Amino acid sequence: MKSITSYLDFTLMLQQAGIGKPLYEIRFGDELLGSIRMSRLWNSRAEAVSADGVWSFDRQGLFKTKITAHAQNGDIIAAYQPRSFKRPGSMTIGEKETYSVKIAVFRNTFDISSHFDNQVIHFQNHGIVRFRSEITFSRSVKHIQQFPLIFFFSCYILLLHRRDAKRRSAAI
Repeated sequence: MKSITSYLDFTLMLQQAGIGKPLYEIRFGDELLGSIRMSRLWNSRAEAVSADGVWSFDRQGLFKTKITAHAQNGDIIAAYQPRSFKRPGSMTIGEKETYSVKIAVFRNTFDISSHFDNQVIHFQNHGIVRFRSEITFSRSVKHIQQFPLIFFFSCYILLLHRRDAKRRSAAI
């Protein structure tokens, strides 16, 4: 695997490895840049692996709304708190860096923005049976030290959001 930071000038693809498989890959053409393995069924745990690092993700709290990212040693290094339908969620990296997470369900987009409301990562989602998302970056990501963590954490939040939406629609 190569570092994701080497491909910031290109459109990457987040795609399901196969129909029904809980493995998602980040690719540029045939080049594998990383993967996220989701747990099956009702468990929200996942692990991301890339040349940039290894992280695990999970939900916490009584109602399982807060999502956390963990380093390999188990320390919490990032958190995501969703908001109401009309307000964007908040992703905090470490103790200071905060990003806005906007999910546009009807446009099938998912955006991460800096505190200045500048878009950092844009996901354009496709597919119902086999999910895939085209990912583009702003030029400013080259100056973000924790960018690989932000990227993989964003992918996980998107995948978890899609999983939750499927469960809600199946319950109706």
